[in-house]
Formats: sequence, structure tokens, C-alpha cells
Amino acid sequence: RGRWGVVIQEGSRELAESLGLAKPMGAVVNSVEKGGPAEKAGIVTGDIITKIEGTEISKMKLDQAIELIRGPNDSKVTITVLKESGKTKTTTVTRGPIQASNIRSKMVDHLGQPFAYVRIRRFLSDKPKTMFAVDNTPVCKEFIEALNSLVDKKPKGLIIDVRGNGGGDL
Repeated sequence: RGRWGVVIQEGSRELAESLGLAKPMGAVVNSVEKGGPAEKAGIVTGDIITKIEGTEISKMKLDQAIELIRGPNDSKVTITVLKESGKTKTTTVTRGPIQASNIRSKMVDHLGQPFAYVRIRRFLSDKPKTMFAVDNTPVCKEFIEALNSLVDKKPKGLIIDVRGNGGGDL
């Protein structure tokens, strides 16, 4: 089945209040897969999905909304999102296969200092385990590539984020 490269969570009361809303309105976009259909359609982290195919999702369970989002590859789904600006945007996303990366990296500013930030989304291995084989998994290779690309920017430190990691081989 086709997807569009987002990770979503149910909107919280705290988030709704911070936006000046009386109640949660939909599903919050936690992350957007780089190069995926959602990114191509202009969906960004922090957007709140309020409608899928014209149907309000505020009273739906998250798994019901996810089922509306998914569909056959190359099919289209129309969604409405509430942007950080407070404006709503309706867009059509073409579902497709997602090449999910295990690592996200960037430079971040912390107290005026540059830090390398590497998020490990999941530890996955498609090879047999071998003792001391540090580069045995795709995640290790991605991590080393990400770290090497950030070292050139001369960070003052390194932040390794494993929050929300679904597990796997480490």
C-alpha cells in the first residue's frame, strides 16, 4: 500500500491550548520523510491534519485516520492541514512507496553554540549479527555518513537522539 511519508500523533489538549483552540483538532505531523510524497506536497513537521478527503478527523481514533491516509500506490488523497501560521491549506498528496531513512541529522544552535544533532529513528539490521562488527548494519553506515557530514561544520558537541526509537539491533 502507498503511503506519503509522515509520522503523526493525536493532537493533545496542551497543543490545542497553545494554538488558542478550544479542543484538539486532528493529528499532528511529527516528522516528514525527506523526498516523500508529503514533503513534495508541502506538508511540514508541526502541521495539524484536520480533514482527510473532506472528513473531519477530530473525533476519530488515530488508527482510523491512518487508514484514510493509506491507499494504493499512485492514488491521491486530499487533506486539509492547519499550518503554524494559523491558516488552513488543502492539498492533494499522491501516495507512493517510501524509502525511510533510519538517521536524521542537522546542525542545531544550543545557547549560541553549534551542535551536531543525530536522531536514530530505528535500529534495523538485515544482516546476521557478528561480534564487534560495528559497520554490520545499514544504520551504522548511515550514522557514520551523517556524523562525517557534520564534523566538517566544526560542532562544539554532539547530541544523539534515540527518543521514540522502535528498537532493533544496536
